[in-house]
Amino acid sequence: PYFGPVLQGLCMARGLEAMAMLKRAGAVDKQIYSIAGDATGNLIYKRYFNAIFERISAGASPEDAFLRERDRVGKDGLRVASKLKIGAFSGDIEPLLEKTAQELRDRTD
Repeated sequence: PYFGPVLQGLCMARGLEAMAMLKRAGAVDKQIYSIAGDATGNLIYKRYFNAIFERISAGASPEDAFLRERDRVGKDGLRVASKLKIGAFSGDIEPLLEKTAQELRDRTD
């Protein structure tokens, strides 16, 4: 990405918050990743979430898809991928997405 860490954190936080809300509401994966990408308000992050969806559609697990696409969004990509791996193990993804989004927002204050 070609902008600073503050905007990167805000974009990722918006996408993760949208994912948590949509997962809780029972939305289907394509909707979740498409809307999460739109919620970021940034083309780079929209492409990031779309690429993750494409990997999941091809058979990858969400945590593996996030891990493989991590380089698109800098340091936050690895942080989010690592946390999703923990969430997949525990089976409690929505609160983890919300907590990660809040951590990113707190970092931008």
